[in-house]
Amino acid sequence: MGGHLSIGGRNVITYDSRLMRAIDRNDNETATYLITKKVVDLNRVEHGHTALNLAIHRRNKTVVTLLVNAGCNLDMCEDIHIMLPPLLQSVMLGRHEFVKLLVENGCNINIQSPDNGNTALHLAVTHSASNRNWKTEDIVRYLVSKGSDVNLGNSSGNTVLHLCARLNQLFVLDYLLQLPNCNLNARNANVKNTPLHEAIEAQNEETALRLLQAGCDLNKKNAAGCCPLILAVRKQCLGVFTALINHQDIAINSANQIGQTALHEASHKGRLTLVDMLIRHDASINEQDNHGDTPLHLSARQGHSKVVERLLEAEAKHSVVNKEGKSPLYLAVATSKHDVVRLFLCSGVDINQTDKVNKSPLHAAVYQGNTNMVRLLIKNGANINIMDKHGRTPLLLASKHGRYEEGKCLIKAGANPDLYSTEDKGPLHMAVLFPKLDFPMIYLLLNAGCDPLNLSNFIDWILHNGIVKPEDFMRSELHDWYHQMVKIPPSLKHQCRVSIQAIFRKHNHDDNYRQCVQQIPLPKSLQNYVSVKML
Repeated sequence: MGGHLSIGGRNVITYDSRLMRAIDRNDNETATYLITKKVVDLNRVEHGHTALNLAIHRRNKTVVTLLVNAGCNLDMCEDIHIMLPPLLQSVMLGRHEFVKLLVENGCNINIQSPDNGNTALHLAVTHSASNRNWKTEDIVRYLVSKGSDVNLGNSSGNTVLHLCARLNQLFVLDYLLQLPNCNLNARNANVKNTPLHEAIEAQNEETALRLLQAGCDLNKKNAAGCCPLILAVRKQCLGVFTALINHQDIAINSANQIGQTALHEASHKGRLTLVDMLIRHDASINEQDNHGDTPLHLSARQGHSKVVERLLEAEAKHSVVNKEGKSPLYLAVATSKHDVVRLFLCSGVDINQTDKVNKSPLHAAVYQGNTNMVRLLIKNGANINIMDKHGRTPLLLASKHGRYEEGKCLIKAGANPDLYSTEDKGPLHMAVLFPKLDFPMIYLLLNAGCDPLNLSNFIDWILHNGIVKPEDFMRSELHDWYHQMVKIPPSLKHQCRVSIQAIFRKHNHDDNYRQCVQQIPLPKSLQNYVSVKML
């Protein structure tokens, strides 16, 4: 009949060998006989356990001592079924007497766990973090005195110093920092953090300060290119941040992999105090990251008005553009940061500065549908008829995207409804693009004097295609406006345009129509007027 390993009052594992059953039942007499008479295989594995594993688990010092003295394998980890070698198991269970017994009898003191590469030193630190009764410093001192490698990394590349930094194990940390061979700047495997990086990321400021006092490299970068100063800003570790920027060796403008410095980070996060300290320590305020953004771009986009104000006081250049040609003002407008926009407008910024496709801040405000922003920009002198690279005005953009209130603001400010894009389409074309038919916008444009080249054809088209039912049209405002318009004789300018276009269509000049019109000796404004396509 087999024995069993009982955990939590439940029978979990049943053993077949006599020795394992005896150890499981704490039958020391039988176990002693079997071990001393050498009638059993001391290294037999059952259910992932050896006799030594089971005796350590049962905290049976008598049997553990007998097995060690009888010459059992102290480092049984070759078999993949063994979870932990006896030394690591003893450390995890806090059985320091077993640790010393195994070490004194020649176990591999630097043996590593098959699953994560932890050594006895790693486990002593990690498991003591959750068990205040452990005398961690004592066992660490003992292991180191017997040859444990303090610089050996686990599978993640973390040394015991990395773990102390992350877990805030100050007593062990102080001991390790006194060792002449302890590598203060070891980097782990994946993120390439040093112990200082780990301490800052865990916001363990006292640990970080002790590492700095011990002389660790304060400018070392991790895999993301972040130096400790950038991390201190990100984690709001003010004490560490202060110590770093006051250090004579600090590289205050060190940039990460995306080209951002500590000032970029502080500006992006809105850390006004840190921004101020960095500026006073001569951080570069106009440094551009890989995207071309300066700290002013980042703070403007996020709406950190106090940071923007401080940067402007320090003479940050508000005219610098990123790789998309966008200025800080453009980003503030595009993200609806009114307070920031007001700061820029008071600082002498070029309100009409355009990006790479010639879009102005006013274009961005209209596209966002931000009526108050549109009013603010117009009030401060924005060019209401400015065109992007495709010839689209803010009014055309408002018409295209159904921004009625913004369109009304532009019309009220005097925007020209008869300016056309490089595709020879104007705001009215955008308002009637199938299947939209934005009637409020149509009325707005027509009432503003927009010259519909072929209004009759347009009305016939929407009725013929059933887009608007005849009875609905008869009751609509457009019907009344249409009949009022057709009663008024067309202007001479309008009649000339119709005649010129008819001549060109007759001679099949549709493909190069605009080019042909430009050959006519007319002012450019009239050439544009004649070039307008049919609705």
